Amino acid sequence: MKPFHFKKFTIHQSNSALKVGTDAMVLGTLVKANNPQNILDIGTGNGVLALMMAQKFPNAKITGIDNDSLSLLDCSKNFEGSEWKNRLSFSEISIFHFKNSSKFDLIVCNPPFYETTLQSENARVANSKHCTKQFIKELITKSFELLKENGNFWIIYPFLTASEIESYSRSIGYFIKHKITVFAKPNIEKRMIYCLSKEEMVTIIEESILLRNENNQYSDEYKELTFDFHAAGTWK
Repeated sequence: MKPFHFKKFTIHQSNSALKVGTDAMVLGTLVKANNPQNILDIGTGNGVLALMMAQKFPNAKITGIDNDSLSLLDCSKNFEGSEWKNRLSFSEISIFHFKNSSKFDLIVCNPPFYETTLQSENARVANSKHCTKQFIKELITKSFELLKENGNFWIIYPFLTASEIESYSRSIGYFIKHKITVFAKPNIEKRMIYCLSKEEMVTIIEESILLRNENNQYSDEYKELTFDFHAAGTWK
C-alpha cells in the first residue's frame, strides 16, 4: 500500500488495522486548544491524529496509545520520519490499563463506534471499528480521569447515536464546550464532534461542516479547513 502524504508528514499504513480516513482528518483539523503542553491520542493506530496535533501545537508533547502491535509498527515509522519526532511517543497498551504520572491538557480520540453494523471478517479491523455501549462509557470515564481540570477532550462519533455521549458525559460531570455536526452531503448528517470539558460552559459553541457537495466533490469549506494538512492532489 502506498503511503498517504500530507504536506508536512507521511503516513505509512500497510500494517495498520485502520487506514487514513475522513474521520481522523476532520477531527484533527477541528481540534482547538490554548497552547496545550501534554496531549494524549487514544487509539493512535498509525499515528495520524498524533502527528496532526504535533503540527498544530508546536509546544506540545504528544503520547499515542494503542493495543494493536502491528498498527504501532507503522506509527513508529511515521513518528520517526517526522520533524517532530522528539515530541512524539507511543505505548502499546489499552486505554483501560493506561496510567500517567500527570494529567493531560488535551485528549483526542477517534474511537471504534459501530455497534450493530456487519463486522469485518478481519478481527483486527473489527476490533478497531466496533464496540459496545459499555465500552464508550468506560472510554469517556477514563478520559475524564486523565484530563486536567481546565483540559479538553475531543471525540468524533456517529450522528445517529451521538446523544448517548451527551447524556452519559453529563452524568459524570463532563460538559459540552463545543459541538460540530459533520454533514457527509447536504442534509445528510454523518458525524458529531464534541469538545468536552470539566468546566461548565455558559454558552455551547455549535457549528457544522459539509464534507462533499451535491456533485460528490469535496466542498470548498472542507478544502479550506484541511488546507494546512492536505498535500496537493489528494482531494478526490
